[in-house]
Amino acid sequence: MRDRWISLAALAALMLVPTAGAQSETQHWIGFIQIPDPARPELLFIVELTRDDAGEWSGQLDIPLQGQLADQGIEVRDIEIKPNVIRFLDPAPPMDNLYEFLLDGTGQHGGGRMMLGGQQQLSARIHRVSEAEAATARTPRPMAESAGPAPVSREGSFANSTDGTRIGGTLTLPLNATGPAPAVLLLSGSGRHDRDQLIGFHRTFGVLADRLARAGFATLRVDDRGVGASNGTYEQCSITELAGDARAGLAFLRSQGEVDPAKVGVLGVSEGATVGARLSATGGAETGPAFCVMISPVAMTGNEMLALQERQRLEAEGEEPAYIDARLAARAAAFELILAGAETAEIEEALLEGIRVMHKAKRGDGFPMDEDQMRTRVGGQIAAFEEPRYRWWLAHDPIPDFERMACPTLALWGGLDQVVSPEPNKAALAQAVASAPASADAVLRIFDNCNHLLQPSLSGADREYAMIAESIDPEALEEIISWLQKETE
Repeated sequence: MRDRWISLAALAALMLVPTAGAQSETQHWIGFIQIPDPARPELLFIVELTRDDAGEWSGQLDIPLQGQLADQGIEVRDIEIKPNVIRFLDPAPPMDNLYEFLLDGTGQHGGGRMMLGGQQQLSARIHRVSEAEAATARTPRPMAESAGPAPVSREGSFANSTDGTRIGGTLTLPLNATGPAPAVLLLSGSGRHDRDQLIGFHRTFGVLADRLARAGFATLRVDDRGVGASNGTYEQCSITELAGDARAGLAFLRSQGEVDPAKVGVLGVSEGATVGARLSATGGAETGPAFCVMISPVAMTGNEMLALQERQRLEAEGEEPAYIDARLAARAAAFELILAGAETAEIEEALLEGIRVMHKAKRGDGFPMDEDQMRTRVGGQIAAFEEPRYRWWLAHDPIPDFERMACPTLALWGGLDQVVSPEPNKAALAQAVASAPASADAVLRIFDNCNHLLQPSLSGADREYAMIAESIDPEALEEIISWLQKETE
């Protein structure tokens, strides 16, 4: 929804349109395709487009997660580059896959589609990057330090005692332990994640497990429901089921002979932080965590968070106040119906009105849509909104849990986070934990130049995830380890 139909592409024209006698050039782009795979909803691709001295374009498409890299990439053809459009074909017999993007006024970003075999349309977006950034996006991220012996890990599983759902994961033990060690349960953010929390090539939890083991901590990282070795259905979960799974994970850790049962806590990212707060507020000394690390915690309802995201994004893009107000008013009307459990037809009409606001102002991601296309798009949105997990997340207020947190807490945000706005969430969390039983043991900090995943970042945008070399900022990682060591002395 970021891109404009209107051709404001004077700058892009200077950059992209071939001219007589133009010198050769190479452009590097990364993009994301929305795919129907709940475990990995976005597929990253990298495309390199080269123009020769005659003005002819050639190109190569890399899709790292499909193993198509470097000299094994796909040669694309029928490349068309206009002032505000990029279009090319990926030859995939027996039919071609069409990639088509409308660029914004800067010529650096675009929204559009991938036509899979000429039959299935998938939404996609693309961003221009440097050669070095493209190379970084192609590079697998190691989970472990290259030097020294690797920590020992073993597979395990446990069951949620309430509904019997079985959760599988990996227990990693500390190096050179001389007795039972403190342990950390790692809780992933929203969406279906594997035990390593794979995002943009970064296996963040694998990295954390390795670093924490080298610092003397055992860790347990798990597959979300319906992913890998875990059964159940993530989309049917609320905070109740997620907290039940996590509570069973704490019990599993406490049952391991290599673990000190009095020093078992949690580290949660975003939604995982919400679950960690619920455990601390309701668990007690025997079943709750002994400590809680929260990365990018949300201190407002999901509905409030999304509205704030939308406002801040539109303001950052320089949109006029009247348009921002119209967009947010249409959004508020639709989400009020969703939260009230209104009939599908009512919700559909309200969501359509939001798209019509964008179309009237000549906004929207990709290309103009007719009424039937709008309804098809809205149908996909409604399917997500009707999931129990999404409805509880929209309405869930985490503040009561923060007010009852009974263990020492470390809360960290990235100052450039474009998912969870750091300042308002830090302020709300600080006010809530001030009345908590363990308020004196709460540490809250913002790392100015980090994103939602606490990676060092230039803008905080999610498109940078794959281009960042570090899976977690070294200073933030040191803060986490130092705080954990202090709390488990």
